[in-house]
Amino acid sequence: MGGNNFDIPARVILGIIALGTVMCLNGCALVSRQPGAGGVSAGEIGALVVSVPAHAGAEPLILSVRPGTVVIWLNQSCCDIRVMFPDRKVTISCLSPVNFGLTAEGFFTSDPLPPGAVASLCFVQPGSYAYSVARLTGTGCAQPDGFRPEGAIIVR
Repeated sequence: MGGNNFDIPARVILGIIALGTVMCLNGCALVSRQPGAGGVSAGEIGALVVSVPAHAGAEPLILSVRPGTVVIWLNQSCCDIRVMFPDRKVTISCLSPVNFGLTAEGFFTSDPLPPGAVASLCFVQPGSYAYSVARLTGTGCAQPDGFRPEGAIIVR
């Protein structure tokens, strides 16, 4: 065993995808601070995984999705991380985001995610959402060379 990577079996990742989809299907009402937000039908919902391994940052870096897609971030690194949207803030989501919460300013940011944890958010509003993955200080894990702390979700 020579590394800090977690080898996640495909069945675990598929289980996470299924869980996120079921959670969104069970309550795909919208959480919004904006008037006039449209809805998403259950037939439009899918899920995709962005992994955050210790050595590389977000994989894939850019993810193109349809409205109603649940994006799941899986922390495969050796330390706690947080997913944030520094530019275009995410203010609309399906009802049941996992390990994401609204800040006082009204946009979604993830809770600290320990190694092996997931956070998911259902994107419903078209646009490009750049995000950053911050390694939290004090968790005993240095940021390696080549770590990419940013990515983007493009909703079309």
